[in-house]
Amino acid sequence: MVSETTITHPPDADATDNDRARLLAADMARTGAIGEQQALVYAFRDVLGFGRRETAGALDKDPSTVDTALYAARDRISDADSLLRVLDAWGENGHGLDPRTVADWTPIEEFDGVRDSFGGATIHRRRDGVWRVGERYLFEDELVIVAGPIGATDDMDATTGYELRQVNLNSGVSTGYAADAEWLDGAIADGRFVPVDVSITEAKRG
Repeated sequence: MVSETTITHPPDADATDNDRARLLAADMARTGAIGEQQALVYAFRDVLGFGRRETAGALDKDPSTVDTALYAARDRISDADSLLRVLDAWGENGHGLDPRTVADWTPIEEFDGVRDSFGGATIHRRRDGVWRVGERYLFEDELVIVAGPIGATDDMDATTGYELRQVNLNSGVSTGYAADAEWLDGAIADGRFVPVDVSITEAKRG
């Protein structure tokens, strides 16, 4: 069990990954979004990137128990309201491990080298449908990417040099581009589609 009496923010400079995992887990559990043991497994596995057996050893648990807790944690944290409560808790506590700067947080898939040309922000996508652009967290149906192709076209804006296309990732098809995530990954990988700006659409979740 994670004891709140042992939690301090921020940890000492020589804090171990074990210490950091317990800090993160305590913050997660206090939101009420997830149980303490599930939070602890999630922190080790999906935030700090510990392997299955490493996590089991650190927590003195059977690997199958770790798996069960991790699946339950991912299911709980996939709820948007719960996820955002956890992110808020991590952001408020200066415990030295902000999720916005954790490069190997495994639920996040990063588009390598793809950046918002206006703000320099790296674009990430979570498997549960939440996107991160810099330090902004957006839902798929709130995200619009303005795309610029590699080659010039008749639609190219003379002022900005970028094609005037918008893709809502939840809309299926927009201005001729299929907007599903798998297509977008491939299009970015082979240079057919380059995100250059990200904004929130007028339609909000409701």
